[in-house]
Amino acid sequence: MGMVFLARNEFIELMSQNFKQNGFDDCASKIVAMLYIEPTDISLETVSEKTGYSLSAISTVMKPLVAMGFIKRIKKSHSRKVYFFMEKDIIPCMIDYMKKNYERSLLMSKDALPKIIEKYKSNRQEASDAELKIIEQYYNQVVAFEEITKHFIDALENLQQMFSKDKV
Repeated sequence: MGMVFLARNEFIELMSQNFKQNGFDDCASKIVAMLYIEPTDISLETVSEKTGYSLSAISTVMKPLVAMGFIKRIKKSHSRKVYFFMEKDIIPCMIDYMKKNYERSLLMSKDALPKIIEKYKSNRQEASDAELKIIEQYYNQVVAFEEITKHFIDALENLQQMFSKDKV
């Protein structure tokens, strides 16, 4: 075995462990790690061969990975096969992922919670003061988390600009 082959496997294992630490299961971690090092798109069948997982397992795992934006699903006009590619510049992927979560969860909660709190306050006889405190505390945490998330997204965008200047 060549040194490059060993180094490639070490890199894939390192990436796989990183993704496991972030909540991905074994199959998803291995797929993402393997796709990250691939310079071009590869077919579903090749992903299956390289990871040792079945086509159905790969297909099932790919759906949420594609939905998260980490992996691109590609259909080529000259082929019936499905191909996958992982962007190597992870900063835009992280920005997109953070923005989607920000818009879907934080903004929705920030909008809905004051209305819920007001309903609790307007019906004091029915409302539990303990529940109201819990909801108000959650709202305050959502507002604080929203601020941190905005700053984090801004920092990622600055980092992206810095790296894109290095490419020129």
